[in-house]
Order: sequence, then structure tokens, then C-alpha cells
Amino acid sequence: MLTAGGGAVVAIAAAARARRMQVIDALLRHGVLAPGPATGTLYIDERAYILHRDARRHQVRFAIVLLLAFALALLATGLLMGLRLA
Repeated sequence: MLTAGGGAVVAIAAAARARRMQVIDALLRHGVLAPGPATGTLYIDERAYILHRDARRHQVRFAIVLLLAFALALLATGLLMGLRLA
């Protein structure tokens, strides 16, 4: 069985914390998280969250369509080149 040394565990924990901080900073920038009534607290703006979530879904769909179009273009180019050589 493979085990991670103490340094690896610390590095993994630090990376996970850094990722969580990036997500929080992004949610703050997009207005999903807003300052709460008490100092140091945050609340979730549900409307902003829904808009943010829908925008991300649109970006993912667009990326998938773009990737498929690129793959089809490569396939078509390969077929055309194969026909030219034959």
C-alpha cells in the first residue's frame, strides 16, 4: 500500500485551501457572496447565484460545442486529404 508522507499531506491540504479561497474570491467578485450584517460574515445572494450558475452552464455548453466542431473539422480535413492521396 502506498502512503503519502507528512509533507505531501500538508501540500494537499494547502492546495485544497488555496482552491477554496479562489472559489470564494470568484463568488465575491460576481456578487454571489455579499457582506453580511455582522462584521466578517457573508450571505448568498440567490439571484446572483442563479445568474452565475446559468452563465457557467452556458460556458460549458459552448466549450463542448466548440470542441466537437473542431474535432469534426479535423476529421473532415483528414478524410479530404485521404481522398486526395488515393
